[in-house]
Amino acid sequence: MDYKRLSQDSSDDILNHKKSSKLDVFISYTRRWGNSVLFLIQILLISVYLSLIAFNTGALSTSSTAKQYGRNYNYMSIEHQFDPLWMDSAIMKAGTIIVKEHGGRHNDVEFGAISMFHQLHCLAKIREALQAGHEGRLVPTDWHLDRHWPHCLDYLRQTILCHADGQIEQEQLFNGTDIFIDGTVDTRQCGDSSGLYALFEERGQS
Repeated sequence: MDYKRLSQDSSDDILNHKKSSKLDVFISYTRRWGNSVLFLIQILLISVYLSLIAFNTGALSTSSTAKQYGRNYNYMSIEHQFDPLWMDSAIMKAGTIIVKEHGGRHNDVEFGAISMFHQLHCLAKIREALQAGHEGRLVPTDWHLDRHWPHCLDYLRQTILCHADGQIEQEQLFNGTDIFIDGTVDTRQCGDSSGLYALFEERGQS
């Protein structure tokens, strides 16, 4: 069998091919490693972002406890003797707080409202409208005549829909005869409002 000696050019081609293969492997490895690093950086950034969201909203969150509503007949009345129940500073100011202070010459600030107090404020305004109607005073009938309590009516409607509470409330007997469902005896998961009161005390509008 005869063997042909490879030319110098052929040897160079083989060596170049080997070098090229090693280079391709190195580039491929580098790209995979780089993509992995970029992926990890993205995961890290997302984690930091979510942590910042949790940190910024943590002061507004409330813990959950099981409780029953029960009945408070004082809150079921529009008699003026019970007005002080609705005159808490946080309720009257609709939970308005200072969200951010910019400082500077004009001492600019940004305001916000804690939803729970805004909702109670709206309920108080609807109660005032009921009082006015009961006492024979003229009560504006819609948004065009009064932008306060009509707004509250729709705001509370949307709040109820937003929470979409699916609790199945039990029936009970009222005065031992009529079936009555008032939702006062059902066990629910309720937030702790004390944290929101503390937030208002800290940042509430003076």
